[in-house]
Amino acid sequence: MKFGSTNQFDSVPVISDNGIITKAYLKGLEGSIKQRTPIAGDNVTIKVTDGGYNISVTGGSANISNFKIITLTVCSNGTPSTIEVYGV
Repeated sequence: MKFGSTNQFDSVPVISDNGIITKAYLKGLEGSIKQRTPIAGDNVTIKVTDGGYNISVTGGSANISNFKIITLTVCSNGTPSTIEVYGV
């Protein structure tokens, strides 16, 4: 994610009690979605697919000081799988 921590996200806006969708609400909703959208970086490609994202990596792993490897459980073509990422 863009800012690296779940507690750094802006709050998702809610529609006011009168039920009117305003321009400010839509801009807030768009910003909230963009903030939570995965982004690609060096040697990382992300493609949107039906129902998710296809994340691919090239170049192998590198030694990155002050980071540890975190194993995430994901689904690959309907089959449980894992990926490893660097994090704190």
